[in-house]
Amino acid sequence: MFHKKNIPPAYSLIAQGKKAIIVKDDWKEKLLSAGITDPDFFLKQSFPKEENYFGRGALKIIAIPGEANERIVIRHFQRGGMIHKLIPDLYFGTSRPLKELWVGHWAKEKGVPTADIVAACHTKVFWKFHRGDLLTREIKEGKDLATYLKGLEQPLAKEKIFEKRSVIKKVGELVRSMHEGDIFHGDLNLKNIILQTTDPQNTKGFLIDFDKSFIRSHLRETLRIRNLLRLNRSAEKFKNQGLPITRTDVLRFLLTYLQNPQDFKARVKKINLQYKRHMLFHRFGEKLSKLF
Repeated sequence: MFHKKNIPPAYSLIAQGKKAIIVKDDWKEKLLSAGITDPDFFLKQSFPKEENYFGRGALKIIAIPGEANERIVIRHFQRGGMIHKLIPDLYFGTSRPLKELWVGHWAKEKGVPTADIVAACHTKVFWKFHRGDLLTREIKEGKDLATYLKGLEQPLAKEKIFEKRSVIKKVGELVRSMHEGDIFHGDLNLKNIILQTTDPQNTKGFLIDFDKSFIRSHLRETLRIRNLLRLNRSAEKFKNQGLPITRTDVLRFLLTYLQNPQDFKARVKKINLQYKRHMLFHRFGEKLSKLF
């Protein structure tokens, strides 16, 4: 399965028994020194609890030996939903880590800000069944969009109002840049948008977790809208949990994403109608899943 032609440029393959580790060339020595080829590297290495990120399963952060303030994040591929109880991390067919590595590489090539993928690990279980891990360079002082919004004190001070507006605009630009790169995000939600707000005058945004994402020669509008609807569903979920997300925030995001078109009101109305249908199908699917 793994040949040089299947691997993105500037990456090389380390084959070790049932493991195929694809490593970025300029990180190879660093990761070898960190023990990436050790049999228990992904399973038994100990990490301080406070340095774990939690999403679908735990994301572990480790420091690179000899590298000041250089850390990597390890994400183990895990399923969501009810199937997680039966086969939490086993996949069939095309290598999930290799596929995400390619999407991440494409995003970088297209100028989409994302975490730097330094390695992907494909572990064969039997036949075409496998498990996977992805290693990315830590986005220093980054926080996901939901965490950022949760940290805003209410009522907002004047400078925070301007900062929030800048962040919403940045998110609109970020999602648009991804779609202009012909990338469909497999799970576009507030947790997969990372912000660096250490400099309020220069907010930086990153998109992460391209699992189940894909590339098209031309990304159709229907797919772009699907991503927007998924993002809005995530925003509504967190809004119901108390996050300060307003209708004005949503309109400001769309205004930036759509680049202030003359028919803005009509396009927003169309998206709202599509969102209502989207939510009907989503709720039906949730009820159906509870029956099994």
